[in-house]
Amino acid sequence: MNPIEAGKEALEAIVLPLREEKQQLTKRITEIDITLKPLEAAINPLDGRGRGGRKAKPKPTKRTANQEDVRQVLVKLATDHPGVKQERLLEKAKQMLKEQHGLDLKGFANRCREVLGSEPFEIDEAGSVRLAAAPKASSEPLEAILLASEPKTAVDNFASGVLGG
Repeated sequence: MNPIEAGKEALEAIVLPLREEKQQLTKRITEIDITLKPLEAAINPLDGRGRGGRKAKPKPTKRTANQEDVRQVLVKLATDHPGVKQERLLEKAKQMLKEQHGLDLKGFANRCREVLGSEPFEIDEAGSVRLAAAPKASSEPLEAILLASEPKTAVDNFASGVLGG
């Protein structure tokens, strides 16, 4: 028999009884847990920790970051760092919302997906985030745009229908 095989057999001879003992102890721990559980359940109400006992006060919860919070932070960061990679932008946004605004980040990934999927954000193939260009100014005077968008009154509707004007 070569020395490696002899060493292996010697180690297996040590390991086998240890595995058996471990299995027996695991079984015993399970039995103890089964016995202990109802006893602890009977003791807890006597200490005031069971049903009807005093409940621990919940921690005051932080306000969760909503879509508008995420939008404001992302716009600021994208304005300060145009062409930043999306991963880096989201890291900085998380940090800013948590540390500077003290907000909870539950739902952060969903809020980011909603915000980045809408205007004014554009994400190129390389994953860089930019703010979309502002709409071009209209050559039409502002007053004409405002007047065209005002709803017609009943008199205007009557005059245009009856008088044809």
